[in-house]
Amino acid sequence: PYYSSVFYSQNSKDKLEILSENKSSIVVDIEGMTCEACENHVNHSVLELDGIQEVVTSYKHENATIIYDKSKVSQKQIKEAINTTGYRATKINQQ
Repeated sequence: PYYSSVFYSQNSKDKLEILSENKSSIVVDIEGMTCEACENHVNHSVLELDGIQEVVTSYKHENATIIYDKSKVSQKQIKEAINTTGYRATKINQQ
């Protein structure tokens, strides 16, 4: 778990600037995560999407907080990206 970051590239994108009218924040409930490696897996998958500014995932709280540009990426795409990791996005709460 502590070394899980070696399995994922750093997703080093420039900080995404989002117009205030397009900026959105959600908390996605996620089932199946058990450790920090799970967090890294979710973060990596979501950050691959265009329009994602920030992802903070917590296996302890079973969720991910995501800031994104709603003109570039949809909640459905975010949910699908999480589901491709083997974990299950169950509920999306608008912030």
